[in-house]
Amino acid sequence: MVTAGGRVFYIIDEGPISSVYLPPEWKLVARDAFSGVLLWQRPITNWESHLRGFRSGPPEIGRRMVATVDRVYVSLGYGEPVTVLDASTGKPLTTLAGTGGARELLLTDGVLYVLADDMTAAQHEERKMWINRISPSLEIWYRFPREAVPMYGIPRLVAIKTGTGELLWKREFKASGAIMPTTMAVDDGRVCLQTVSHVVCLDAFEGKELWRSQRPVARSRFSWSTPTLVIHDGVVLTVDRAASDNVDKSPPAQGSKWVVSSGGRDERQDGEMVAFALDDGKGLWRAPSFENYNVPLDIFVIDGVVWVGNLRGGSDPGFTQGRDLKTGKITATISAQKAWGHHRCYRNKATVRWMMVGRGGIQFIDPSSGAVKGHSWV
Repeated sequence: MVTAGGRVFYIIDEGPISSVYLPPEWKLVARDAFSGVLLWQRPITNWESHLRGFRSGPPEIGRRMVATVDRVYVSLGYGEPVTVLDASTGKPLTTLAGTGGARELLLTDGVLYVLADDMTAAQHEERKMWINRISPSLEIWYRFPREAVPMYGIPRLVAIKTGTGELLWKREFKASGAIMPTTMAVDDGRVCLQTVSHVVCLDAFEGKELWRSQRPVARSRFSWSTPTLVIHDGVVLTVDRAASDNVDKSPPAQGSKWVVSSGGRDERQDGEMVAFALDDGKGLWRAPSFENYNVPLDIFVIDGVVWVGNLRGGSDPGFTQGRDLKTGKITATISAQKAWGHHRCYRNKATVRWMMVGRGGIQFIDPSSGAVKGHSWV
């Protein structure tokens, strides 16, 4: 879901609700952000399997659409290029060349950055058919067998000028799954990505590599698990499970492989947050981190303080320590938060005033005082 210009755009399955095994009806829907009035909708024919277990990814699926006041940029299916729609009517305006297989979109300063790969619609369909075949036979519907299935192809990154559709630059990588999902970030004229072995920084205007710093990550992973990368005020922050925390004993020598499973809740290792200087990639500091409940870890930077929580289970303390962005030293401490049950089925969010945490419903945590306002039914 994204919003711009007083409109909300989201992708939803509006298939029959009498049985989960009936075919899905995926749609891109636009509504008035204030009244909820339906403005327009478009069908999507090739999306993820609706029988895929909850909390099993793919983590980047929410990054396939961005919007401005008058335009929507979206990949309308697996293997598809980026289509540009009129935001008020949904009418297709153009298709951006060179973006076939678009997986993630970021838009800033009139430039659209598209992370795409070479997986075909047929290859995606093969994975979906495997899920659809296995799902009805499971005793517990979300516990899929731990088999690696194709999820990502050989990636490439392209930058396109939105006003003209001009291709500014393209950069190609060598191995399938070489770029970790959801780790593309853009700021201050730089594009940063997490590969399986390094954090890589590119010039946002020309695409040339500026630096790369070692940051190995696990190569064999659950399909919900991916590093988180954030750029803020000249610092690149990455957080992930331990590099040795592979799902199986045979991680690939190149690229990555993925196990479509909702499992792994209790199979966590303590992870690590690593900070690099944006200008030259120099390592700044490291700190322990803790993987969340079957979703990627969160990094919140509020008033120059970095927060990473420990909150997978109800007995975990939550967000208790804030670190200085530049040095990593602990500069803020708040009391542990109490919660019942495991974390909810969505990632946490933050503003400059609140950390909004999905435990016990939702908790609003004031990072300056540690005060908690909870709502058990949201």
